[in-house]
Amino acid sequence: MDTTDPVTMTIVGNYLKNVCHEMGLAMMRTSYSPIFNEGLDFSCVVFDARGESLAVGEFCPAQMGAIVFTVPWCIEELGIDSFEEGDVVVHNDPYRGGCHIPEHMVLKPVFLDGELTYFVANMAHMAEIGGKAPGGFAADATDVYQEGLRLPPVKLFRRGERVDDIWKTILTNHRTPATERRSSRRSSPRCSTTPSGGCVRRSKPFPTASTSGKTRSTTTALCPTSATGFAFASTSTATR
Repeated sequence: MDTTDPVTMTIVGNYLKNVCHEMGLAMMRTSYSPIFNEGLDFSCVVFDARGESLAVGEFCPAQMGAIVFTVPWCIEELGIDSFEEGDVVVHNDPYRGGCHIPEHMVLKPVFLDGELTYFVANMAHMAEIGGKAPGGFAADATDVYQEGLRLPPVKLFRRGERVDDIWKTILTNHRTPATERRSSRRSSPRCSTTPSGGCVRRSKPFPTASTSGKTRSTTTALCPTSATGFAFASTSTATR
């Protein structure tokens, strides 16, 4: 029997909801895409280690109906033991609980004293995903393969390090890879603060061409989270 008093429940609930709102503010302030910083076409959620929703930031409530399925699906498909500190998973497959293909869900585990305690997740609408029509809205599509690149649950970051093969696959299938690459610099987690006060750092910056034609390194830091850290193209989350 749960003996938590109503006052404590209210305080904890409001704190978790505030975390979701801060994730959304980080999206707005650091994203390259106007879909996020103006249209607010995303939602932020905190889950427990079993994949149960605890709190939401309903910037665009439409994604709430899908993210409660995509997160448990990712956990079940990848296995709870496969998640490590610094991992970031992306997933947009409508046949695995998702919405339409432009809606990408990014999931990050949160560890407390070495134990997986929470997940933070963000579902957001990507402007370009390949496929038959720019923007992913092919009204005359006859099968799902014409709609764009489908991603099963895969790791964009592993132990805080970018998984380059996945990034290359995604950007190669987009019509605007340069734009998406610039967006990813805004959102990829360099340092994400977790509820435990820990920090996950990324040591490999994204290379970018300077105006002089020489290559330089970009050290743009993530918002204070998808993640994002929400980390996919122009999306990002922040955990505290």
